[in-house]
Amino acid sequence: LSDRSDKYLAFPCSSEPFYIDIGLSEEILLSDVELSNLELYSSHLRRFKLLTSMEYPATEWQFGGVFENSGAHSAHAIQPVWT
Repeated sequence: LSDRSDKYLAFPCSSEPFYIDIGLSEEILLSDVELSNLELYSSHLRRFKLLTSMEYPATEWQFGGVFENSGAHSAHAIQPVWT
């Protein structure tokens, strides 16, 4: 969540599944999500589910899809399919 490529989230591989909440100050139309892992000696995010809501705490979530990461050390772009 930073444009600096030398900043990253350190998280143990053996940990339980976790959630990342991103709060925005105004509504947006989410058309693409881009993930990148530039750390050479770390594991990759393998599979993730994208859910969104117009409010937090959410009473209802919109499903954007389940995605598999390519495992490459470059940007990985996905396009959610809203149901």
